[in-house]
Amino acid sequence: GFKPHRDELLRCLNTAPQRAAKGVGDLVGVLLKLGITVRILSQGLKETAVPVARQLHVPLDNIFANSAKFATDGSLIGLT
Repeated sequence: GFKPHRDELLRCLNTAPQRAAKGVGDLVGVLLKLGITVRILSQGLKETAVPVARQLHVPLDNIFANSAKFATDGSLIGLT
């Protein structure tokens, strides 16, 4: 099966960073100003949602997605 190395995932994230869709930043900004908690729910990896959360000023604890689990040598062990 598909088993990317941690370095490959990081290289991908650095080469093609994830961004929020146009207009989402404005919406999230308004919601946060109103005191409304914003969460990110993703079918993808949490690692790909982190740049979007940072861009939108959403706390990283408010990301709900799978996380890649890597061995000390960087090989993929599985998802959590």
